[in-house]
Amino acid sequence: MLVCIYISIILVLAYRVKQEVLLSLRSARASQNDKLFADINLSSSLTLAPISAGGVRQSGVSTILTGDDPAFGYPSAPIVIVAFEDFECPFSEEAFPIIRRVLSEYQDKIYFVYRDFPIISEHAHAQKAAEAAECANAQGKFWPYHDKLFQNQDHLADEYLTLYARQVGLDIEKFSACFASRKFTNEVQADYRDGIATGVRGTPTFFINGRKIEGVLSYDLFQEVIQKVSGKK
Repeated sequence: MLVCIYISIILVLAYRVKQEVLLSLRSARASQNDKLFADINLSSSLTLAPISAGGVRQSGVSTILTGDDPAFGYPSAPIVIVAFEDFECPFSEEAFPIIRRVLSEYQDKIYFVYRDFPIISEHAHAQKAAEAAECANAQGKFWPYHDKLFQNQDHLADEYLTLYARQVGLDIEKFSACFASRKFTNEVQADYRDGIATGVRGTPTFFINGRKIEGVLSYDLFQEVIQKVSGKK
């Protein structure tokens, strides 16, 4: 009986320590982002060159946009956001509802591109979740599937990935064939390599008109960025 009590106390303490560490990390990232935003002049951000014949767009540093990644909005929008994310990352999950709100409210101002950056050393299901999302994208339903993954981040084993495919209305035979064949393994890994090449160290990392900002951005900070880039106060 005493052993069970001791174990329960240890588990409670471990949970509290974990929560405190997460809060500390989030606070540190938020502080870092405030400094980054203060230090950069977004109105003079790197200009993205036109898409080349190969469907790849180059920034002033290296490739951050490609013609085959899921995107939301109009390519001609004044603000281009490229996000490197991990479906199993708690910080990407934290950013998810903020991004969706921003995209909903600023549809005419933002072109948002999602790129994969699965950190497999920490997140066992991240790679295959990204591949499953690419299979959903092949059927034109990346965003509903994307939302399902973040809404159910604690359940990303293979059987759940198939369940979510059914729930968003995918052709399950096509999805299963795509997922089982690992059709998009190379695509996901190419995104990861591009992220490394552009200095991505963790998720989420955003490139806003070519400038890198790491970590979760608050809704207010996103608004400030949008207003500054669009020249509105």
